[in-house]
Amino acid sequence: MRIIAEFLSPLLVGTKKLSSNYIEGADYIAGDVMRAAFARTILNNCKEFKNDIVEVEGQQKRNWVYFRNGNGCKNCDFLSVCKKFKDIKFSFFYPTGTDVVPLTAMKCKNNDGHGFVDVLTDEAKCKLCPEGNNRVEFISGLVRDNKIFKPYKKVFTRTAINSYTKTAKEGNLFSLIPIVATKRVNDSLECKFEGYIDGITKEELKLFENIRVGSYISSGFGMAKLSIGEEKEKDNKENVKMKIKRFNERYKNKKEDKTYFALKLVSDCKLDFEINDKYYSTEEYKNLWKDLLNIGSDYDIDVAYLETINYRGYDTSQNKEDKRERAIIHVLKGSVFVLKTNNDLDKIYDDFFKNPFFGLENNNGFGKYEVYCGGVR
Repeated sequence: MRIIAEFLSPLLVGTKKLSSNYIEGADYIAGDVMRAAFARTILNNCKEFKNDIVEVEGQQKRNWVYFRNGNGCKNCDFLSVCKKFKDIKFSFFYPTGTDVVPLTAMKCKNNDGHGFVDVLTDEAKCKLCPEGNNRVEFISGLVRDNKIFKPYKKVFTRTAINSYTKTAKEGNLFSLIPIVATKRVNDSLECKFEGYIDGITKEELKLFENIRVGSYISSGFGMAKLSIGEEKEKDNKENVKMKIKRFNERYKNKKEDKTYFALKLVSDCKLDFEINDKYYSTEEYKNLWKDLLNIGSDYDIDVAYLETINYRGYDTSQNKEDKRERAIIHVLKGSVFVLKTNNDLDKIYDDFFKNPFFGLENNNGFGKYEVYCGGVR
């Protein structure tokens, strides 16, 4: 079910801090952030919630949504959602009308209005600039209407509070940079994001019509109104096969008599492995990624354009003082993998597009990919 989240106050979704007193929000909402917002709403209305602790997969958790089976559950409006909460699927949410830029895309260094080229299917030069002055550079992020998307942001300066005196803490000013709008409509600004939530009914969604998302919600940030959006046409089997065929015909590096197809990550992908200092040859590196992504033996990686970070976030549900999570590898959205195989298009579709996810936490939208045939929308 496609969901539109209209924000009525600035949105700050945590990301890597640029410095200890400078926090700029991300341009998207990860699925686990939206899930946390739903969980907060459920627990705030739960008559049986007493800050209790529950064991989940060997870990003790606080602020956890599960069916408590108490007297207060009998007439609870959230009963059906509470029982199935762990099975509800949340996608990443992006500003309406935007698309993830593939890491194979490049833009003109001289003029942003000259559009994009893709190194998988095009020459690495601007088609509109004169020869010799047509350099291009790689880009990342989001795109809308064939232009790099930048949301409207605003700087809020705050001071930390001394937990003992409840007064301003000397020397502890910090800046927050949330999103205040994603689009200008005539003379006004709007802030709308879109994504998908599966496993919940329209009636159940009404319970979350008004919700707080992200960080600093106690300071008024992240107030959103959720509504059901018009469903977009999704790629069916024939459309996917057509895109694979089109890409295979255009792919310039084709040398073997195989079928080539590309996958683009439209959300970050979580992978549980450790980076070491071992030297890998190109083929060893390709085989490593083939194993990590659990690609079948019938397929090989021809080329990969990817970016990774070693990310360690916080899990506030943990029942311990140190709430830092174990460091884990994130393959960033926009990464592109070109695969090659002798299989036919029907077999490729069955193997990759019935459940288009890699890695961990798929129920929170991580690891989602789509077929890619080159070009930026």
